[in-house]
Amino acid sequence: MLQRELGSSGIKLPVLGFGAMELRRMDESDAMYLLGRVLDMGAAFIDTSPDYACSEEFIGKAISHRRDEFLLASKCACDIWGSSGHIFTRTQLEKNLDNSLKLLRTEYIDIWQIHCPLPGDLDGPHCDAIEYMREQKKAGKLGAVSISFKNGGAGDALYPAGYSKQGFDAYTEFGFDSIQAVYGALTPDCEAQIARAHGLGIGVIARGVLKRYTENHSENAAMLEDLCEAGGDVNELLIRFVISNENITSAIVGTSSAEHMKNNIAAAEKGPLPQDILAEIRRRISKIT
Repeated sequence: MLQRELGSSGIKLPVLGFGAMELRRMDESDAMYLLGRVLDMGAAFIDTSPDYACSEEFIGKAISHRRDEFLLASKCACDIWGSSGHIFTRTQLEKNLDNSLKLLRTEYIDIWQIHCPLPGDLDGPHCDAIEYMREQKKAGKLGAVSISFKNGGAGDALYPAGYSKQGFDAYTEFGFDSIQAVYGALTPDCEAQIARAHGLGIGVIARGVLKRYTENHSENAAMLEDLCEAGGDVNELLIRFVISNENITSAIVGTSSAEHMKNNIAAAEKGPLPQDILAEIRRRISKIT
């Protein structure tokens, strides 16, 4: 599979990764089987979070003995012991890192992302969360100091990609190694911000590539069916659209199905779409966004 540099971090990622959120809805035996198959099929990048229930624990139990086979991303500022959602302090991050390393059964996390900050949450001299992350990178416990923006909920005016667009505007110049944001053919809102971040040497990880964010997702996706290659489907088209954007380092796709992940990997291995197909997708989507 094609690999790209994660900004200026020195880390190389495959253009498709496995999003481990769905593990929170699975029992342990099914989750451990899926994780083993994910690695067997060559998905060498896994993204998780303390917020995803038992996801980190399952990863540690299932594949920590294969740690040299994959790059690992997780998140921090997650108040999994209380009801505050996210707390952007050194103390909170210390708790998160200790707990994540223990559950994941690893000595380091390749990409550690501060989770869901809104503009202003990381501002000012009182906020030493980012400094703590940089200290841990120097200590060898982290490979990249990164940030991941929230989706919000279906009733929010900024859902699904508005928080990402707002986040890019607030945090692109904070010196993060990478940014994770909502981006896809049906949610192209942040394209200009992504290009700017890439130009500044920041890696960009896209999520929500296949997610059904809106009630008319199926209708919008159906507009693209005639553009699919023989034997392909719209999911393949959506994955290849994202990896065709050279400003995107990697796209993460979550699933609880090994068969679906196999299909997703096969789609990514076909590589970027032809330019004429990309142009036609953009033309059609521009009419509905």
